[in-house]
Amino acid sequence: AWTCLLFVTTACAPADIFESHEWTLNENVTTIVTVTWTPTEPTISAIEFGLNESFSASAESTSEDYSTDHALTLYALKAGYDYDFRFTAETESGETYTSETDVFTTLGPPPELPDLTVEIFDEEATRHGFLVGSVMSIPSAAVIIDTDGDYRWWYLDGRTLTIPRAYLSMRGDSLV
Repeated sequence: AWTCLLFVTTACAPADIFESHEWTLNENVTTIVTVTWTPTEPTISAIEFGLNESFSASAESTSEDYSTDHALTLYALKAGYDYDFRFTAETESGETYTSETDVFTTLGPPPELPDLTVEIFDEEATRHGFLVGSVMSIPSAAVIIDTDGDYRWWYLDGRTLTIPRAYLSMRGDSLV
């Protein structure tokens, strides 16, 4: 049976108004990262992140209105990659800030999951660049991979199960 009891945390103190930040990998699926940050004054804030300083994705803090406590969980990142990230913020007086760049690292998938090669014959078959499916090995797994064949999410429960199909829920936050 596969059990992951990993808990990784790091903290640093970026420049400007960004007093501190911390990132934590999910203990079960290490492609889920929760980031918290604390500016020295209330801000509306966001995180920009991506591979190789591309900052190709961004998301706003879940904090309502102007706040000094910001948190965000990032889902379905590529397994086994370094992600560059930085924060942006706007104060109530309209000043804008961008933090220094930092890095978090997702861990690779569990060794029970096979290496995959993906050939896409029909772009309509993907769901926003993702494929939802199952791996019929021992143990069985429900997985989400991207069109590069990189794991983004998985579920292994350690039993030998037959998972003939896996579907993304209507809200997109779980497999059924």
